[in-house]
Amino acid sequence: MSDLTIGQRVYVLDQGLAELRSIMLRATGSQPKPNHHGNNAELWDEGQTVLIDFDDGAAAPYPAAQARPLADALDTRGSG
Repeated sequence: MSDLTIGQRVYVLDQGLAELRSIMLRATGSQPKPNHHGNNAELWDEGQTVLIDFDDGAAAPYPAAQARPLADALDTRGSG
């Protein structure tokens, strides 16, 4: 079962979205807005699947293992 909760801010580990950000950076020369951040809208399959409402208005289901709390990423940005 996932530790994610409904309404929680998350980011997803999605290679396709990462590649799209890389292409946009190369094409424009500036860092694009994150396309992998959103809210955890629903939990399915006893927490094994999550529905992410992305900030751009899209929504998609992901395995819970591919979603991480956004606060975790922001907490580690300043360290190292």
